[in-house]
Amino acid sequence: MIHTGIIINDNYMKKLSDFIKRNHTQDFEIREFSNISSLKNYLNTEKNKQTKNLELIISDDLKFTTNKAACVYLIEDPDSINASENNKVINKYQSIEIIIKQLYDIVSEKELNRNTNTFIGISNLKIVTFIHPAIFSSGISKIPDIIDQYNIENPSLLIDLTYFSGLTTVLAGDNIFENPNDTSEFIFYIKRRKPDIPNKIKAISKNYKNLNVITGVNDPREILEITTDDIKHLIMNLSSNIKKGHTCYFLVNTFTDATLWLLKNSTYVYYVINDNSYLGNEKALLNETSKLCDYINKECNKDLIII
Repeated sequence: MIHTGIIINDNYMKKLSDFIKRNHTQDFEIREFSNISSLKNYLNTEKNKQTKNLELIISDDLKFTTNKAACVYLIEDPDSINASENNKVINKYQSIEIIIKQLYDIVSEKELNRNTNTFIGISNLKIVTFIHPAIFSSGISKIPDIIDQYNIENPSLLIDLTYFSGLTTVLAGDNIFENPNDTSEFIFYIKRRKPDIPNKIKAISKNYKNLNVITGVNDPREILEITTDDIKHLIMNLSSNIKKGHTCYFLVNTFTDATLWLLKNSTYVYYVINDNSYLGNEKALLNETSKLCDYINKECNKDLIII
């Protein structure tokens, strides 16, 4: 939840505020101010030290600045302004959906702790990621057993960000996993920066034991279209709307900026070995595994757990 102040000095800003309050209450807590003076008074009033501090301020007046919150300016010609790290500009005259998406991107960036390079928003959430580079690897069958070790009481989530992983074959005790395309629908939902991701998960996920599973894409290229900001938005939303201690599992088989960010911010990273591909050639398996371990350690500062 991002505590946001909006200066309402015209009908446009009022409509924007109403739209956010109506459609994005899961992510933004809005406080309206009639002018800059009232906002300044709020920021400087002693009693506000006992309330929630504003983290984001939306205004169309470039004269207003503060070091107490990040500022987003909605102006007609953002290209003419040099934005700073703490202050951003957005084109005022564009689709409100695009404006909301850009606000989410700014918020996701703000959530990065620049000293530790760790995403602040995952404090309530444990992330476990499985790297599964091979198609239909025999090692995929080990994943449910690993999940069972963590997933004792709380219902958890498994998001399959691969194509042709064979996960459905392993999990399908019945036909609920037959020809799924839930990951495709989920990717579309995240990219639109839709609110209330937990309810969307309930609507499209399939149940396996105590696990909600989202798997299956229509087109493998959809996986490559996932951006780092998409993943940050997902994690931030999940962390804000679940009980502390829950676990979210990811299955990946590509190395993009988005998946590397996910690996970097995971509590544990498992490497699923494709045993069948190296029968009689264990040296090659050892060599490939060693190279991958070195790469992940260098790029993400993570040690792989081999399964």
